[in-house]
This record gives sequence, C-alpha cells and structure tokens, in this order.
Amino acid sequence: MCTVFSLLLSVLLIAAPPSYSQQKAPTMVPPQSQAPRATQNVHIEVTVETHEGGKTQVIYQVSGVFGDGGRQELSTGRDMFVTTPDGGSYRPTGLSLIAHPTIQGRNVLLAFTLEFTLPVSRHSGDKDGPPRVEQEATTILESGKPLTVFTSDYPGQTPGISVELAATILEPGSQPPSSR
Repeated sequence: MCTVFSLLLSVLLIAAPPSYSQQKAPTMVPPQSQAPRATQNVHIEVTVETHEGGKTQVIYQVSGVFGDGGRQELSTGRDMFVTTPDGGSYRPTGLSLIAHPTIQGRNVLLAFTLEFTLPVSRHSGDKDGPPRVEQEATTILESGKPLTVFTSDYPGQTPGISVELAATILEPGSQPPSSR
C-alpha cells in the first residue's frame, strides 16, 4: 500500500500545475522606438505703423525666431529724432515682444505681450516723453498670413496706430522668410 501511495503521490505532483513561484516571468517586449518629433520653430514678424494726415509710416518692423511652446522675448530700442515746437530732440524708443507660440496644425496659437514707444509727441510741448503702448492678447494666426491685432484711430487722436503680426511655421532645417 505504501508503494501505491507513493506512486499516486508522484503522479499528482507531476500532473499538478507549477506554483506561482516556479512560473516563468513574462518577457517584456520593449516598446517600439518612436522617431523623435522634429523641433519646429515659428518666425514672428511685428509691424507697427502710424497713420496721420493720409500718410502711413512704419515705426517698427522687427522679427525673430521663437521655439514652439516656449516663452521668449524680443526687444529692440533706439534713439529717434522727434520734432517738437522747440525744434526737436532725440528720445529713447523701443519695442518689446514677449511671445509664447504653440503650433496647432498649420496655425499658430500666439499668446503675446507687446510694448512699444512712439517717436512722436501727443501734444505740443509734451515733455513727458513719447507715448507708450502696451497690448496683451492671445490670437490664432494662420501660418504665413499677417493679421492686424491692434488699431487705434480715435477722432482727434494723432497719430493713429496699427500693429500687425505674422507667424510662419518653419519646417526643420528651413530658414526664416525674408521681410516683406
């Protein structure tokens, strides 16, 4: 009987499924390597114009290349001659653009803050310096197409002001377009 019992026990042990501690660990299949997303940049151009007496004058036209999804700043400044009733003088002027472009297909979602000074006096005898304009907004620009994002042309206001932005998505390895 002892032999039958031993034989039955050995058959059960052989036929029994292995315990969890004896199971083979599943093999991990490494994920397929994805090609890294090519870094894209956005060429942003800002044009500030004044309108007075039927004449249009470009005050600033600056551009820079910004990284997709990054917040960056572009600043420029210079002394400009401003005609005053006393003859004229040089005044510091400048433009600052803080931009956060995000590429969405063929469009650019652009959150921006734009500050600039105008090289003109609002009133004769204006000694407080040139007028300063500050604009903060978010807009969607179609790649390569300019959009007027700000105008100021109130009756009696001299000069009228307009600000135009253009954003062009640059393909990897491409150069910014030349100024218009």
